[in-house]
This record gives sequence, structure tokens and C-alpha cells, in this order.
Amino acid sequence: MRVWCLKEIASDLKDKKTTEYSQPTTEDYFDKDKYKQQREDERYSPPKNVSGINLRSLQDALMEIDDNIQADANLTSDPCYFSTKDLSTIRWVIKHTEIPSWLNRPSPIFGDAAAGKVCLADWISFFTIFMPFAIVELDQNNQHKLVNLWYHLAMLTDIAMDYITDQNKIHRYLFHLTSYRSNIAESHPHLNLTPNQHMAYHIPRQLQNFGPSNFLASWHFEQINGILQQCPTNNKIGLSNIIM
Repeated sequence: MRVWCLKEIASDLKDKKTTEYSQPTTEDYFDKDKYKQQREDERYSPPKNVSGINLRSLQDALMEIDDNIQADANLTSDPCYFSTKDLSTIRWVIKHTEIPSWLNRPSPIFGDAAAGKVCLADWISFFTIFMPFAIVELDQNNQHKLVNLWYHLAMLTDIAMDYITDQNKIHRYLFHLTSYRSNIAESHPHLNLTPNQHMAYHIPRQLQNFGPSNFLASWHFEQINGILQQCPTNNKIGLSNIIM
């Protein structure tokens, strides 16, 4: 009884001729540069029923202005803007403001070298929660300008760290960032610009291409590494998968 019919199959494969297919040329079949340009135009062209702003052109123009401002900036060291009394007020607000248990509270000695390095979660809560309350308590000249400046900073921080993004939020982010930088240049021309302020103009393109930046933040992965480091291994690295 023949089950597999191996001889017949081998004979058929031996007599079967190989079919050759002609490969189309790259130029006629797929133009890589043309496809890339189409993707760029599609990505940055304004969608229908929106403001009609070309995000790429707007961002490039803002970054060019930012580069010119940095080139003209004085490279001398900046004086401390907040006084000792202002810093005490900020620390008092951090200590006495009631917040939900899941939010981070910065160190009570915030701003002192002894407080150590400020983590990202502390910076976010500082800018979006504590500093808006502290600003109105500070004894500063032209306080309304200072409040307006920190309002834009808090809003753009909140938009940048949001878990949901869209074209409208990207435009709002650029508006608050541009307003924040304009207020600094007008109200505090003695303050030098920082690389982080320039890097902030790259976030809209990141939001456009990759989605919410919160999902790409490195501190998420650092938190996972910290959890894994706390797992007991009994110094048996080779058997870590079994032990964990």
C-alpha cells in the first residue's frame, strides 16, 4: 500500500520547469524620492476643516526666529531672578498645598542643592500645580506679566504631557510656546535663552509624527528598570527567569 507516493512526487518536481519573472526597474516601478516627498507633503499639509495652518512652515519659521534670538543673546551668566524671600514663598506653597496622593510633591527645600536632582514628575507638578499658586504670592514688579508668562508655561507643559493629542492641541502648544518666549524677551531681556527652550520647538513635530510624547518619555522605562532591580535574584543571574 502506497501512502506518500514519493516516487511520483519526485518525478513531477524533476520534470517541472522553473518559471522566471522579469523584475521591473526601480525607476518605472517605485520612485523612493518621489514617495518620500509625497509623504512629507501629506504629513504637513493642513487637514480639511481645520485652521489651514501649515505646521511644518510655522514650526520652521519659529525655530529660525529662535536661532536668531539665541545668536544675539548675551552669553554672560544670568542673575538669579527669584529672591530668597520668593524662594521661601515657593517652598511654603509646595509644603502646604493639598494635592491627591497620586501626584508628586517636590522637596520642601526645592531649589537647594541638598534637595538633590529634581525628577521629571516633580517638574511637571511644580510647573502645573504649585507654581501657578506661588506666582500670585510673589512680591514682583509687573506681576501681571509674570502671571501671564507662567500661565503659558503651565499650559504648554500640560499639552506636551497629555496622553491624547490632535492637530488642534499642536497648534495650541505652538501658540503658548511662542507667547511664553515673547513674554520673556519683552519682560526679562537680561535672561539668557537655554537649549531646552529651543528644543521645545521640536515637540510639535514629534507629536505630529509619533503621537503623545508621554508614551515616549524615558522615565516610564526607567521606572520599569527600577521595579526589576528590586526583584530578588539570590545572585543567580543565569537562573533569573526561573527565580522571578
